[in-house]
Amino acid sequence: MSQRTEPRLSKLPFVFADIVLLALAYLIFWRSQAPMTPWEMFFCAASVGLGAVLCVAPFLLAYRAALRLTEADRLANAVLQIENIEIIGRQNLSRHCELAGRARAGEQNPWMPRARLPQASAPKRGHSASF
Repeated sequence: MSQRTEPRLSKLPFVFADIVLLALAYLIFWRSQAPMTPWEMFFCAASVGLGAVLCVAPFLLAYRAALRLTEADRLANAVLQIENIEIIGRQNLSRHCELAGRARAGEQNPWMPRARLPQASAPKRGHSASF
């Protein structure tokens, strides 16, 4: 099976966007009056939260891509195993047909013993086998 390389996602645009959003939050904080208005607090918190999401996003996307690649490899491995089972089944079927043809022709099956051993008889009623 050929080795596939994991797709690489550039993290630089995400880091740049995170820096811009954090700088915007700092700018809002720095330019606000002593008590921040609710809108200033909202935009400051929103820019920090969105920056955090953008900071984590490339790692989550890379993990998802690696997970899909692993799943595809497992599926390919399962298909190969099924093909091997089919090959073994065909080999067994051809061997069975060959042996059935020999049996019809009157040949002795090479897998069966030539002569059967005599079976041991059951112990007589008068004699006990246990001590």
